[in-house]
Amino acid sequence: MTGPALFPATPTVGAGVAPPVPRATTKKTLGSQDDFLKLFITQLKNQDPTNPLKPHELSAQLAQFSSVEQLGNLNENVKAQAAASQLANLTAQANLGASMLGREAIGEGDQVSTVRGEAGGVYAELPAGGGQATLRLLDPTGRPFLTRDLGRLEGGRQLVPLPADLPTGTWRYAIAVTNSQGTEAAARTFTSGIVDGLGFANGSLTLRVGGAALPIDRLVEVRPAPK
Repeated sequence: MTGPALFPATPTVGAGVAPPVPRATTKKTLGSQDDFLKLFITQLKNQDPTNPLKPHELSAQLAQFSSVEQLGNLNENVKAQAAASQLANLTAQANLGASMLGREAIGEGDQVSTVRGEAGGVYAELPAGGGQATLRLLDPTGRPFLTRDLGRLEGGRQLVPLPADLPTGTWRYAIAVTNSQGTEAAARTFTSGIVDGLGFANGSLTLRVGGAALPIDRLVEVRPAPK
């Protein structure tokens, strides 16, 4: 004699059990002109024959459909114009960048490339009145790596000569100026060099200047290459 089965047999579709009915999905928004038109036609098919839509109601719904169509076309036109404007802007930037190749570019930044034993310089804007200047080379994290005394410098934007004993590399840098009252102030620094390449980052042109990247919107001056 056998006892009851521990687990009931799983019924099959062929054994008189109806297959599971998938849940109907409903759309809560009209995503296109076709959706609006299908809804409108369905409404006409299922309206009460004894109380059909009045002419003014029918005209109002047709006007709504026309508005949806016009808004859709307007949206597509805006997207197309935005894409064309972006392309024209990038093309203009590329042409501008190409005209700078081989020229000296100066822009807001704090990068400098040095070669041991070779004279170099950086553009900086020193506080009015100038003072005793100190150069600091910084590592990629911004911590001071090396410090050099630059002597007394006047105020204003100028090319600041760099000591020839600096190590070879590409660095971040800072210049501090101490005035006669002993107050220290930071100079405004610039990245400069010969433009030897172009690139794009985040939809904007970037100039390659001596191993450093200079965004076009930080450019302040372009000069002929020094002889």
